[in-house]
Amino acid sequence: RFLAVGSTEREIQVWDLEKGEQIHSLRGHVAGIRGLAFSPDGRTLATCGDQRLKLWNVETGSELMVLAHDVVEIGSPRFSPDGRTLVAHARDKWLRIWRVPSFEGGAINQ
Repeated sequence: RFLAVGSTEREIQVWDLEKGEQIHSLRGHVAGIRGLAFSPDGRTLATCGDQRLKLWNVETGSELMVLAHDVVEIGSPRFSPDGRTLVAHARDKWLRIWRVPSFEGGAINQ
């Protein structure tokens, strides 16, 4: 239902394909976007840019949390099929792995 497009201008556009319109313009990275991934349920968007990996609420466009503050650039995030684990590669050739909290009811649940 949604499409996310990242740019070198540090912006992420989120489109609702059913409505055919852009619903959010997300900003929060200080460098170009290096990767995007939707959670399997489509409710959360992971974005990589600079040394940060951020999670966003797709419906509201609000930033949920920052998972990474690494000293190297990270990119190409991927959710596990259950949506509870997130993996991204880093420029130092190591994978980074995070456990993703649940955001049910607007609260962060580990």
